[in-house]
Amino acid sequence: PVSSAVFISGLMRARDMDHAMTEVGIMQEMAPQCKKVGYFRVLSTDPQADRKIKLMKARFGIESTPDVMYGATAAEAAEAMATDTDEVLVQKILQRFEEYRRGYDFVLVGGISLEGRARYWDERLSTALNVPVVSTWHYPLALVKSSDPKAKHAPHYTSLDDQPAHACAEDQILMEIMEYKSAHSQRPGAPKVAGVVVTGIEPERYKEVCGKMIQQLNSLQFPVLALVPQSDILEYPNMQEVQRHLRAKVLFGHELLQRNPHPMKHTVVATLSAANLVMHCQDVGNDIVLITHATRMDIVLSIVTASKAKNTVTISGIILTGIKEYGDEPTMQILQGLGREMPFPVLGVEFDTYSVASRLHDMVPKIMNTSVAKMEEAEHLFDKYINKDITDQWLNGRDVRPDMTKELFQVEIVKRAREKRRHIVLPEGDDPRVVQAAGELKSRGLCDLTLLGQPDLVE
Repeated sequence: PVSSAVFISGLMRARDMDHAMTEVGIMQEMAPQCKKVGYFRVLSTDPQADRKIKLMKARFGIESTPDVMYGATAAEAAEAMATDTDEVLVQKILQRFEEYRRGYDFVLVGGISLEGRARYWDERLSTALNVPVVSTWHYPLALVKSSDPKAKHAPHYTSLDDQPAHACAEDQILMEIMEYKSAHSQRPGAPKVAGVVVTGIEPERYKEVCGKMIQQLNSLQFPVLALVPQSDILEYPNMQEVQRHLRAKVLFGHELLQRNPHPMKHTVVATLSAANLVMHCQDVGNDIVLITHATRMDIVLSIVTASKAKNTVTISGIILTGIKEYGDEPTMQILQGLGREMPFPVLGVEFDTYSVASRLHDMVPKIMNTSVAKMEEAEHLFDKYINKDITDQWLNGRDVRPDMTKELFQVEIVKRAREKRRHIVLPEGDDPRVVQAAGELKSRGLCDLTLLGQPDLVE
């Protein structure tokens, strides 16, 4: 039987979370109701190392190997656009998807997170696959705000141009959804929108925002699948992600990174005296990552001492820069001396403080196959806020497979041709068009061929 499936659509901004939160949440809702669930990525940069494929396999026990869980690579997509062969690539993706979905009760088709031509591929493939679309959106907020100790601290919530975010971010999202609706309705054969997901809604305004969005989405005849409030666990990178992002050496606190990695809401470059730094951190807020040179161990000692006091700020971790030029030995001796008094991990990198601060400022939180806390948070939020009436329809087979598209018709014809391989005789074998068609049929393994014509001209 053909499985039910949904396509996760909606292009996240560069500094937003990717689709993983929505994908994990929806899959968790569907998995208990199915004997077998699958995950398929239409485009993947590197299928064997694909983060989302690894995540879904690990979390939901998907037995498929990565080599069958994707349609094409990003390099193939780029080449197809450059050589004007995107139609051939779409056919390949469709064929691989149709082969993969057999034997599953439900398949989640992972969203596209490529730059440049992402919107083209998102629209092209969601239409070609002919499965219901889940349109996903995220509040347009930056994730981490760097703080200069010499300047007044700015709010960590900022718009994409680093101006304070206005209170009506939902207006921007609704405008984009209306534009999506307009473009979607004009596309011939566009698939049904199975639901809209909006994540990252400010908790303080959740009720107000939901009322506004539900009213507008109902007027657009877009079903509301889930309106999910912001979660610090999901919204911000944690220290485990920071360590991987920077490829930093863990100088202290391996177990802290594994057991309970704290989020990174703010970064502070520690250039002031220790006493002034502690006061500055209190002004900034909690969940701070300090960045300082390895020679400033006085900063580490002061922060460790201050962290023992009541009503002090929460430090998520410290990053020591310039480790290579300074050497590990003096640093390690001090850290080992502190021992159990250290309440947070300490990372070390070779490059300079400015480079670290820049990389962290643009860092996007990601759910990894080891991000247990983030996976559980995503599952909890979707279990609470998802519209289960809509997901029940997916498994009941209602509105799952609309009319046959031309792409699916071609895939079915190719499938039948391979299964019932025939010997075809083509006249006019000296005609270049016939020769070209014969070459394509042979390369795709659709039939056995004989060309009629003068041998020297045919060859």
